[in-house]
Amino acid sequence: MTNVILSSIAIEDLVNMIANTVQSRISPQTIDPERLVSPKEAGAMFDVDLSTLYRWDKLGYLTKIKIGGKVRYRMSDIQKLMKHE
Repeated sequence: MTNVILSSIAIEDLVNMIANTVQSRISPQTIDPERLVSPKEAGAMFDVDLSTLYRWDKLGYLTKIKIGGKVRYRMSDIQKLMKHE
């Protein structure tokens, strides 16, 4: 994973960077929108640290789900973020 320092970046530019990264890593034919993924898997899809995922949850960009004390993310929410919805 590459560390990137962002300074004064517009949210739209950040979303575009995220979408491009995810689209390059996931084939649209293999995505199950009902699938739940772990924070580690979601972080790998976006090429971000787990702390970024937690921050995105607090900001409302990517909402986590807690199941039995474990955190998961909906693949459909990841797709929405990729498509800028």
